[in-house]
Amino acid sequence: MSNTAKRLLGLIALLALVGLGLSLYLTWATWSTSSLAGCQTDGLVDCDHVLTSHWSKWLGIPVSLFGSLVYTSILAACVLVASRFRRIGETSLLCMSLLAAGSAAWFIGLQFFLLQSLCLYCLGVHLCSLAICTLTIFYLKSVSAASNEDQMRALLGVMEQSPAQNFEQSGSAAGGIKPWIASGLASLSLVVLMCGQILYQPPGIVFEKIESTEPQGNESVVSTSSSETNTIEQLQEENQPIELSNSVDPALDETANEVDGDGVARRFIQFAALKKPIDVASLPILGSPKAKQVMVEMLDYTCRHCRHFHPNIHAATERYGDQISFVILHVPLGKSCNPHVRHEHRDHRNACEYARLALNIWKLKREKFAEYHNWLMESDTPPTLGSAKSYALKLAGKEVLLDQDLASESLNKVADNSDDLMALRGGLPMLLTEGGKLQGIPRSEQEWFEFLENELLLTPLE
Repeated sequence: MSNTAKRLLGLIALLALVGLGLSLYLTWATWSTSSLAGCQTDGLVDCDHVLTSHWSKWLGIPVSLFGSLVYTSILAACVLVASRFRRIGETSLLCMSLLAAGSAAWFIGLQFFLLQSLCLYCLGVHLCSLAICTLTIFYLKSVSAASNEDQMRALLGVMEQSPAQNFEQSGSAAGGIKPWIASGLASLSLVVLMCGQILYQPPGIVFEKIESTEPQGNESVVSTSSSETNTIEQLQEENQPIELSNSVDPALDETANEVDGDGVARRFIQFAALKKPIDVASLPILGSPKAKQVMVEMLDYTCRHCRHFHPNIHAATERYGDQISFVILHVPLGKSCNPHVRHEHRDHRNACEYARLALNIWKLKREKFAEYHNWLMESDTPPTLGSAKSYALKLAGKEVLLDQDLASESLNKVADNSDDLMALRGGLPMLLTEGGKLQGIPRSEQEWFEFLENELLLTPLE
């Protein structure tokens, strides 16, 4: 093997190691629903959207796991090439590199044209695949040319070995590898991959149950696998034990008779995904705080996925009435109010202002919050900031824009909500039930209704 061929083979092995590492990391992130390090939502870049889409899986299995197997096979092929099984190794190397390159082209196309979102780690894997395929072709041309040259020199008597001996030793003459077998197997595997993804339609929403522990001492604490930060609401009386119940009985729960500053009866509910109970009556809510079931929705008015999910919220309240309500936790993706946003995209430049206006409406005119919230979410894109301010003025007066205490309180709430979302390791929108978290967008209203009726035991109004 020539020095050029050795260098090319070494580069192929190095890229396979990089691709293997990235694929294993993506597999772990997909299975654990964890956010990718350094992959913030920024315009086209939206790793969470890519990894939570059904295109990230094949028959329910992360495609990155199959990518790991392909890169492992490429490494094994490199070992075979360097051994006495060179022909088998080169055929395997060509097959795996063609499969990797074809898969890369498929997934890059899906991200650009269908999902319209990019995952930087995924693109890194695909670039490794394309580079490996290119280097493999150069490698095979290099060893083929070297083999032909050696055979010609042997025929001319320059070398002591006979052509047959030299061919056997090199194992890479024109008939050494089996390109048709390699390309055929790669094409067949690629067709199986594409058909599996197109024909298999997994659920649009994924619900993950979260185990909670009993409160200890005088504090209500929940230990979960994903939440380790402060919640959005601190109880005013931390030193008094609170009995938690979704259905509040004034005879049994002394907190049922308490009211907040606006004269609204408090209702504390423990959500397993949050560290401490929250008073659902003191937070922005769509529906009645006394509803049989209360869900928490984390959202941003500039998040397109949140806006796509919103019609499902409206459909649920229409179908089930006062059986369900939705507490709104604002998690704007703007840098000025969200400490976890490092690079703000232009799509989110007004996110903090929208959230502040909505929270101020809630504090000043609670009965107008639902109207304002639904108005902000009614189209595919948010209204202009000027229109949002004008409508807020119409609903709540000048105080909605001028009260600095309200503005400061709103910013504090947003910061706490952002901490909660980071602890949950997921993207927006995210919905919480008392026992778990829900991510994704339903493929149909029926899928959404089935979840609510099977998991929360809701019944449609007659």
